[in-house]
Amino acid sequence: MKPEKLEVTNFLGLKKISLTFPPQGVFVITGPNGAGKSSILEAIYFALYGKTMRLPGDVKNTAIINRNARHSTDNPARAEVIFTFSQQGRKYLIRRELERNTKKVDDSTHNAWFFDLDGPHGDVPETGVTKVNKKIEDVLGLNPEVFASTVFLGQGRITDLVEAKPDKRRKIFDSILETHNLSKMQALVRGDLQQVQARVESLTEEYNQLREGPSADELRQQLSDVLSKIEEIRRQLEQFEQMSKRFEEIHQVKSDMEKTQNNINVLKSQIEELRYKAYEDANIKLAKELRVKYIQLEQDEAQFEQLKLQKQGLEENAKRFGEIAEKLSKDIESLHHRLEELGEEQQLEDELSYLEHSLQELNAARSKLDDAFNTLMQCRTLSSEMLTLLAEEKTLKKDVSALDKLLRFLDERRGVFEKYYEAKQEIKKLEDERAKNMEEANKLQRAYQQLNSRMQTVNAEFPNAERDFLVSRIVETLSPQDECPICGNEITELKTVSLPDELLLEFGQLEMQKYHVEQQLKKINEHMAELENRLSELQAVVSKCQEHFTPNLSARIERLSSVGEMNTWIESQGQIYGDRRERLAVVQQQLYARGVQLRAQNERLKSLCSNVEIRSALHENNLQDKLVAMEKNIKMTEQKIAALSKQITDLKEMRQSITVELAKRGGELNKTQESKTETEKALKELNRRIDTILSRITDERSLLKNELLEKGLTMENYESLKNRDVQGADDKLKMLMGSLDQLQNAFNEKQDQYLSLLADVKEEGDLNSVQSQLQSANETYKQLLKESGSIEDAIKHAVEREQRLKEKENQRALLEEELSVLTRLWEDLKADRFPDFYRGEMMNEIVTSASNLLWEMSGGQFNLIFDSDSFRFDVVFDDGLTSDISNLSGGEKVLVALSLAFAISQHFAGSLESIFLDEGLAWLDKENNTKLAQYLQNMENSSMVVGIVTHSEEFAINFQRRLYVNGGTAQWT
Repeated sequence: MKPEKLEVTNFLGLKKISLTFPPQGVFVITGPNGAGKSSILEAIYFALYGKTMRLPGDVKNTAIINRNARHSTDNPARAEVIFTFSQQGRKYLIRRELERNTKKVDDSTHNAWFFDLDGPHGDVPETGVTKVNKKIEDVLGLNPEVFASTVFLGQGRITDLVEAKPDKRRKIFDSILETHNLSKMQALVRGDLQQVQARVESLTEEYNQLREGPSADELRQQLSDVLSKIEEIRRQLEQFEQMSKRFEEIHQVKSDMEKTQNNINVLKSQIEELRYKAYEDANIKLAKELRVKYIQLEQDEAQFEQLKLQKQGLEENAKRFGEIAEKLSKDIESLHHRLEELGEEQQLEDELSYLEHSLQELNAARSKLDDAFNTLMQCRTLSSEMLTLLAEEKTLKKDVSALDKLLRFLDERRGVFEKYYEAKQEIKKLEDERAKNMEEANKLQRAYQQLNSRMQTVNAEFPNAERDFLVSRIVETLSPQDECPICGNEITELKTVSLPDELLLEFGQLEMQKYHVEQQLKKINEHMAELENRLSELQAVVSKCQEHFTPNLSARIERLSSVGEMNTWIESQGQIYGDRRERLAVVQQQLYARGVQLRAQNERLKSLCSNVEIRSALHENNLQDKLVAMEKNIKMTEQKIAALSKQITDLKEMRQSITVELAKRGGELNKTQESKTETEKALKELNRRIDTILSRITDERSLLKNELLEKGLTMENYESLKNRDVQGADDKLKMLMGSLDQLQNAFNEKQDQYLSLLADVKEEGDLNSVQSQLQSANETYKQLLKESGSIEDAIKHAVEREQRLKEKENQRALLEEELSVLTRLWEDLKADRFPDFYRGEMMNEIVTSASNLLWEMSGGQFNLIFDSDSFRFDVVFDDGLTSDISNLSGGEKVLVALSLAFAISQHFAGSLESIFLDEGLAWLDKENNTKLAQYLQNMENSSMVVGIVTHSEEFAINFQRRLYVNGGTAQWT
């Protein structure tokens, strides 16, 4: 929950405020005691949950309505709170209203409205206190008790969560962690488990159905048999056809033999070329094997190159360190020379001592002159004050006499004042009543005019409307043979009215309304006449009372509005009279005291005249001039002393600076020489390693050369072959040899065929028999082709069936895995192991964060541990001792409560987007208050909103955003 805007009217200590909260960071609420600081948080809590943390019991208690709210039968006192907030990015508005019952003093009516501003019907509210309360708990996910223990740490309740019993604490955290949702999860898991089981059974049935029938491999074997038969028949057909075309075939076979022989010759040439390449590939493989065998040689050579570079760097460093050492030696020699050139400061110190002695003598002389001058000024000041007091004494005596006369006059006329103000108040009431009557009369006049206008409109449309209306009213009560009320004759026929019924009804209503308006106007006019008579009587009383007032008093009385204000003014005049008398006595006492002081100062001035210089200065009246001249002389001396002191100080600082610089250069020279020595030592060690590696490289190269000689290779061959890739000539050679064998076989077959055809040509055959066999073979060939087509379709279907079977098998494996997970999860949920695991894991995370915060806030004094079985919190002090939190002091409990609150807000930022503290910092000492302020300052740029009610200005000054509350109002500063 993140607050955005709060509007309050007559709620607890607040009269009327409208606040817009910052979108993030920390703000403090300050103000004097009783100003309404806590009422702002109470207003937010009331808006959310329809109750307050301060007043237990029914929220209808009228103590919630501000006691200064006006209440009457016609206009009952009313309190209203409108709160706009966002929850996880969605905006809502709540409005609650309390109205005091006009009959029952201690009862009130509670109404509530809830608006989802981001919903499709944001302007249509949920109404009713029960519905709104349930809606808020659904939106926030927290009941009032949990909200007050985690988000709103109210006044006196900041340690409720810390001091709660373990069972109650467990319920609070269960509500925060929403473990009740795990029961919903249990039902969902059970439903998912049943669905997955049904899907597994369905897939198994489909899988078994797909497994029926021959496999693709079996069908392929059948197809292979059929194709073999087809091939056999095809060969027979070819033989029969060849017999009919034997001469053409003989020539064709001969041509094929020649082409095959040419291909064989080309392949043999290619094979010879590939044999050379295969020899190269063998050498490349050998080079690569040797490279792997002698990989250490390449590593040693690479390391040798790196060591050569390091050696070059070390040689350069050694040279550079030598140059630096030489430069530092020259700098040290120069500094020694400068130190010798500086002179001694003893002569300057002797001169400084002489000037300080002269300054002491001047100060002693100035002290005597200053004493004489101050005494003279004191005499003059006392004389001036006595003159002022004498003038004030004269004025006070005059004021006391006038006020005494006025008070006696006012006391004699108290009865007249009472009659005067009673008449004035009655006149004001009557004038207000007259104004209301005038306003009501004007309204009635306008209504009367509107009625007349409507009747005129009807009369214009129907000229006889009024007559017809009167006739209809008379006819309603009569019937034929009745006596006429006007002429007394017997009625023979009743007149029909042509006016429509709805118009008759409207005309009757207009007549009735007009009559009522006339009666009300008559009553108002009569009442107005009575009011005018009463006003005249009261004006006479006022005029008679004014005859007893003086002109000045009349102006004062006109500015006062009641007898109470008049009595207050009279009392104030009496107070002024007493103050003037008291002041007169004080002035007289001060006059006496000033006289005594003046005589004492005169005596002191006489005693100071024993000094010749002072007496001469007093005689010549230039005491101040001499004092100024002496001050100037003292100032010049002080300036000389300061300049001389600075010169001595500069000389000492320069000597010290050169000495420090000498020490610094000496240290740098020593470090440079040490670095040079270490570099030379490292260079020596590096040369040793280079020699070792070079020796190893020489040995390994010798071994490699010997082995290459054994293989018939040189070092140059090895270097050129080790990085080349194998061309694959051996595989190509094998492939070409296989092709050569095939061609040779084909050539042999062609040759056999050729010889056979030549033999067939020599033999005479039965043509009819050959044609009959050819026809029979053709029919057999067609049947086999048809059979092979059917088998190929069956294979295609079998492959598709096997593919589907594989897919079903994969689906079943995935479902069985999901079924296994759901089964284990269902068993855990059914055994209530998962809620305990979830609660324990989340509580460990919260307590770990809280412990880190507590360690930081307490300055490393203690941290927090948690037992998930007993749901108990303990603290561990820095000395290793452990204590239950119930044994902590008030301030320590506050630190624990704050650390838990901030940790909860960190882990549940989605729902707990704000936190509020109300006057809980009084338990903390100054050091912990400072640490808490530093921690909160780090949250200025966080997404959370943190509000703190405090009366400590020292704590509030740490934050830029402050809400100042006083007199029931509030404003940002």
